[in-house]
Amino acid sequence: MEYEDVEHRLFEIINRYIGDAKIREQLLEQARVAQSVRGVLYSLDEHKIQDFTEADLNFCKDLFFYFG
Repeated sequence: MEYEDVEHRLFEIINRYIGDAKIREQLLEQARVAQSVRGVLYSLDEHKIQDFTEADLNFCKDLFFYFG
């Protein structure tokens, strides 16, 4: 799995679950680098405005273990 293959989906999740524009912009910037994925996922979980769907939760778990 290459990070470029999943980056777009992570951006969609950030845009969907982060309501604060400033935090959203910071996470989108950090998410451009594969080495920052773990921190992005922690912040995403901390600042989300709603619960993840099962599919999004599983995707984030996979990212955490694969790139984290």
